[in-house]
Amino acid sequence: MRKYEVAKFYDKNMSLIITNDIVVIDVEIPSIPFENKWTGGDDGIIPIHQGVDIKQREIKVTTMMEAYDVPDYYLSRSELYAIFGYGVPFYLVLNNESGKRYKIILDDSYLPERLLPTMGRIEIPFITTELPYAESIGTTSDIQKNGLSADDGMWSFGMGLESVDDALKYTHQLPRFSRMDFKIYNAGNIPIHPFQQQLIIKITNVKGSTDYLELVNKTNGSVFRVTEKVTNGQTVLIDGPNITINSLQSFRKTTRKYIELNTGWNDFEIKGATSAQVEFDFRFYYS
Repeated sequence: MRKYEVAKFYDKNMSLIITNDIVVIDVEIPSIPFENKWTGGDDGIIPIHQGVDIKQREIKVTTMMEAYDVPDYYLSRSELYAIFGYGVPFYLVLNNESGKRYKIILDDSYLPERLLPTMGRIEIPFITTELPYAESIGTTSDIQKNGLSADDGMWSFGMGLESVDDALKYTHQLPRFSRMDFKIYNAGNIPIHPFQQQLIIKITNVKGSTDYLELVNKTNGSVFRVTEKVTNGQTVLIDGPNITINSLQSFRKTTRKYIELNTGWNDFEIKGATSAQVEFDFRFYYS
């Protein structure tokens, strides 16, 4: 039965979970559930700006369990219950979209439907946890190091990836062609906010900074600014909401604003310095 499998499960370390007699035959993934927020108006109700509550996805995984004999059937059922217990997060990866993963947990109890003395069909209810989106298994640092290799299994079709040089570049040494601007490509179809998704930005090798250092995303207007001089020996690290300079908490030395990424191309510029190196590390997210 293994050759008919449509998806696989992985643990939190992305190690494959082996289920000897249990095969995934179907996965039902609905669109992202949401609830609009409304307010009154002269002509009836109108939506509030950005007034949408995103909810978790309910994902139903159908598996087949085929045992050698009746005693083995009960052993396989016990194995199933032991693997997919409550409160334990898993990653679900579809075989035809092998570069994406869904982080899920068990949402309710389940019972195999006995089809034959040695065969059962099981519908297992899961729900996404943390984020309702699919996310890329690899990050942009993997692309920076290895490019888009078809052999490593980390990337797949339908991920919005482009095999052009600039789309594979997530570390930029500036100035570039006497300019302090560069582009970053977000291949996902979901914008990235550092409070909600993985986004790590590291700025090093800064020269010519006298009063401040500023990173500007000209595509969406988001700005990160250090309000004092940054020297060549300092490393500015923005890791989600955490901001450090040489590993020391430095939120108070900034304007308390963060960089966000649109989908597709993002045009950036460094201000307040004559040269710097900027590295981006993030995953791509998909609806």
